[in-house]
Amino acid sequence: MKKLNFKKKIIIYGILFFVLAISSHFIIKNHSKSKTEMAEIGEIQNTLKVNGFVVRDEEVIHADHDSKSCVKYLFNDGEKVSKNGVLAQFYDNDSNAKFGYKIDSLNKEIELLEKLNSCKYNYSQSINAVNSKINDEIKNLRTYLNDSNIKSSIKSRNNILYLLNEKQIILGKNVDFEDKIQNLKNEKEKLASQNCSIISEIKSPTSGDFISHIDNFENKFNYKNLKFEDFTGFNPENTTPESSNGDEIGKIIKSPTWYIVSKIGKNEAKRVSEGNEVKISVDGLNFIKDIPGKVEAIKKDFDEENYTLIISCEYMNKDLASIRNEEFKITSESYSGLIINRNAVHENPELNDNSERKFGVYVTMGNYLKFKKINPTFWSDKEVVCSYTPTEEADNNYLQLGDLVVTEGTDLYSGKKII
Repeated sequence: MKKLNFKKKIIIYGILFFVLAISSHFIIKNHSKSKTEMAEIGEIQNTLKVNGFVVRDEEVIHADHDSKSCVKYLFNDGEKVSKNGVLAQFYDNDSNAKFGYKIDSLNKEIELLEKLNSCKYNYSQSINAVNSKINDEIKNLRTYLNDSNIKSSIKSRNNILYLLNEKQIILGKNVDFEDKIQNLKNEKEKLASQNCSIISEIKSPTSGDFISHIDNFENKFNYKNLKFEDFTGFNPENTTPESSNGDEIGKIIKSPTWYIVSKIGKNEAKRVSEGNEVKISVDGLNFIKDIPGKVEAIKKDFDEENYTLIISCEYMNKDLASIRNEEFKITSESYSGLIINRNAVHENPELNDNSERKFGVYVTMGNYLKFKKINPTFWSDKEVVCSYTPTEEADNNYLQLGDLVVTEGTDLYSGKKII
């Protein structure tokens, strides 16, 4: 019985020893084996994400009249205006201002119907072309109504009316607009008899794009001398607006060229150069997607490791006129080649102090490490692009496609045995 128990103990101890030996082997192997990634061909875009502040050539329009609630705008946001053109009219009360809007709407409708009446026998458009225009205007009208854009909704509604009547003419319908035109004129005269006279007008001080709202950042920086501004300590996210007088009724954007001013670090500054052509995007805003831009300046802040990046853009519309602080994605050229982890790159250990600085990586060759040279063409925050020319492809001393590159490890050297 004792012999049997002794044999059982021997067997149990033997099994435990075997399990411990196997476990120790794998533990040692996992701790001593370096992590690797395969070198693959790929492409990386040189993209920076920056918090930017938009600077435009803007002139704020002030009203002499006390009550802005009685103003009637003659232009929609984004429309071109000329110098000394009438931008807005003031009435003595809200009701008269609404009468003024209604009269303008009637004038436009009368003009459209008179145009149809005068040339109804001279149409050459196809019915399909007109149907397509009607569908487009209906989509526009839905958008304007969802955005509560009353002025654009009225304009779109008049366009639909014109196109529907045009469609009837093309289909050969006997359409006569004389009665409709006369009814509209009668309605206009009735409104005009309400004595809704204009008490004052606002003229545009300059030509450009009209915008009916302001955000009080219009004069934060000197647009014409932007490159010479001192941006030390500037933070796009914490910029405060200027004080308001309360008499502003809008602004004129005098130039289609606008600028993005942002802060970047030392490493980011190395990835862009003055004069570089770039693409500008904002995630979530479809109207700012791959817009062409240009790097105008990269200025080092005084006694700081930060830089001010200034990028220009030549495009302007009412949507672009509405942005001020955004997270912009700035993309310049793309780089292709062998893509490796930035942590895998080491300086060539065989170079002396007088040698040109060169780089390489450690790759696994069987159970050993080997140092292979690389020629980096682009450094991102996490990856490096290495050139892979026919000469480099033919030289096994350079990194090759499919090599297992060591991304983590200590005490690395050529010839080191790995488990």
